[in-house]
Amino acid sequence: MLNWWTTGTQQGEVGTFVFDGKSKVTCDLTIEVAGGTATTVTGIGTYSVNSDGSGSLSLALSNSSTMDFDFVMNSATGTSVAKGIQLLEVDNPSKTTVATGNAVYE
Repeated sequence: MLNWWTTGTQQGEVGTFVFDGKSKVTCDLTIEVAGGTATTVTGIGTYSVNSDGSGSLSLALSNSSTMDFDFVMNSATGTSVAKGIQLLEVDNPSKTTVATGNAVYE
């Protein structure tokens, strides 16, 4: 679940991100702005992971928008499988929007 806090408006997202282990990512998300109607979108994109477990991903969504995130994996096992990911949206540095969330490996 991702949550946005902006000037008086909160937005939430829930959904799944699927990473292929190579550099491709897909997602299915439901987005709702406080007091609004929920919208479902899909996305495709790419990601990269640094040796310290940090990385970035970029998505093109079915509603013609894009999302860019920096992330850090945590709770990695000896096989380098992440048990969790912390996400920070970095779409537009001039926005006053911050997004954080968690993803859990299943």
